[in-house]
Amino acid sequence: MATGKTIGATSAAALVVLLAATIGLPVLTVSGLFDRPELGFGPSGAVLDGVPPVAADAYRRAAAAAPSFLPPCSVPPALLAGVGEVESGHGTHGGATVGSNGDVRPPIIGIPLPQLGDDTDGGTWDGSTTVDHAVGPMQFIPSTWRTYGADGNDDGLADPHNLYDAALAAAGYLCASGSPMATEADWRRGLWAYNRSEAYADDVIEAARGYEAAEAPPAAGEGNVQLIEVNGIGPTNVAWAHQVRSLLAAAAADGVPLTGSSYRNPAEQIALRKAHCGTSQYAIYEMPSSQCSPPTARPGTSQHEQGLAIDFDACSTRSTACWRWLNANAARFGLHPLSSEPWHWSIDGS
Repeated sequence: MATGKTIGATSAAALVVLLAATIGLPVLTVSGLFDRPELGFGPSGAVLDGVPPVAADAYRRAAAAAPSFLPPCSVPPALLAGVGEVESGHGTHGGATVGSNGDVRPPIIGIPLPQLGDDTDGGTWDGSTTVDHAVGPMQFIPSTWRTYGADGNDDGLADPHNLYDAALAAAGYLCASGSPMATEADWRRGLWAYNRSEAYADDVIEAARGYEAAEAPPAAGEGNVQLIEVNGIGPTNVAWAHQVRSLLAAAAADGVPLTGSSYRNPAEQIALRKAHCGTSQYAIYEMPSSQCSPPTARPGTSQHEQGLAIDFDACSTRSTACWRWLNANAARFGLHPLSSEPWHWSIDGS
């Protein structure tokens, strides 16, 4: 695998996807997502740099489904790509190949895990009737697959040897333990349940950060701000880009397409202050924002200048579909409202 680990070592060290899954989820599907081009999936939007196209598509589809999970969360596709890389090299361990429908052949079977007790699947997934093995590209143990197994390609089956199914199940498992998955601390909590090893979490997050950056190279804003393009929003801060993408996908799935603007450079902030506050030195740089019409932050103090705020279009009042959807859903993606401006949502509500 890309990390240099063997499949046996990865499976044995953490029993892969925790032995005793205690939080039950219904069988998950992504029905309908294959036909939602506005979400950016399919061949034209399926490539994470360095990830095979089918695997990248599987991770993106699974990530798009995450807001509908119980509990709902926002798993970035790059994090699933990190898990897939560490567990099986995206389904290629041992010379396996991934078909266009996500089937991994030959099946990837981990080392025997006698510490799990007697066989729990009768050999259905791992070919053994005496002892369990971790199975598939995301290395689930059979007992956990029974709880979290998912149908990620809408073929009516939940198969741990199919990358679409395994990616969706992995997203559900991570959400169950790390929801809302909005910060690295959430990621680590989810990954710790997936595999009880800090070294494992480090490896996955390192790989994920690489894939996250590779999706679209960050551009430099003013100062230390690192920006990345997010469709419908434009440049925004890399630090919360996966949250914003997940929010946009969830809103589109609910029939509320959202657009807006995020990053604003200092010159643009000054221009707004002149328009809203006045053109004197005091008005531009010192006047309290509340004295401007509409209120406008002083240059250097706006979350827009950090790319950590969004002004949403078609969200001018609390009666709009935009505001109603955001009011009901945005908090689970880490976005909070500014009470005086229905259109303005930021990482901390300021």
